[in-house]
Amino acid sequence: MDDLFYDMIFKRKSFHLFRNVKEKISKEEIAKIEDFIKKIELSDNLELEVKTINKGQEYVGTGTEVIIYEKTHKIKIQEYECVVLGDINGDGKITPADYVNIKNHIMNISYLKDLKYEAADVDKNKNITPADYVRVKNHIMNVKLIDA
Repeated sequence: MDDLFYDMIFKRKSFHLFRNVKEKISKEEIAKIEDFIKKIELSDNLELEVKTINKGQEYVGTGTEVIIYEKTHKIKIQEYECVVLGDINGDGKITPADYVNIKNHIMNISYLKDLKYEAADVDKNKNITPADYVRVKNHIMNVKLIDA
């Protein structure tokens, strides 16, 4: 499964002059928060905090916040939000719940916005279409996994 990649996009929330980080990390490396944290290298004067949508959540998902602080004075240096393609509800997994969210958006039953919209736009064409719906369904059914 080393060739399975999730596309993690960190969206800058503050206006500091740091560049956005975009990195491809294998599903196994990124799924668990503890493994995700180990992959991030910081200088000695910085520390990292990861906040998930659900308390006690084990996986990095859409909406997970990554905050970098200066250690001595606890000054917030940078804040990012994660988008995991296909993970609309933010639990870090691609499940039938995500599939239903896309279906409901396409059928105008409910509407996705912001990070959830980005996570649902699996083909990254700036629109949520039946193609995204099919890609999530195929991922769930192990027909074809979502990759970056």
